[in-house]
Amino acid sequence: MAVERRSVVLLMAGALSGCALPVRQVALSTPLAPASGHSFVLAEDAHCSINTGYGRTLRAGTHWDLFGKIDRGEVYRSQDQLLTVEGFNVHEAYLVVKDESLVGFYLPVEKTFTPVSKVTRLQLTSHKE
Repeated sequence: MAVERRSVVLLMAGALSGCALPVRQVALSTPLAPASGHSFVLAEDAHCSINTGYGRTLRAGTHWDLFGKIDRGEVYRSQDQLLTVEGFNVHEAYLVVKDESLVGFYLPVEKTFTPVSKVTRLQLTSHKE
């Protein structure tokens, strides 16, 4: 019983020590299909987070260009804002947008998807076909 209690205390201490969680990465059922031609500008800041608890603010006025398509939505990248997602590692990330809402991030180095904790509606301007 004392050993069990000590084990629980050690586990709790480790959990509270600030260890970051890994970024949840979901394999794609089909690879990214390159695309271009669409772009938009964020009209308002958008706040989002992923499973690790780390949040990001997508800045108003940033310009996003279509980079490709995956089964989860359209993938956009920006020359205006370097975007990363964090856990115990930092990953370069591009937006994944579906129906004008941020649904997650495409990780171009890993070629995986990470969902946002809560789907975020984006206020878009200058959307071009």
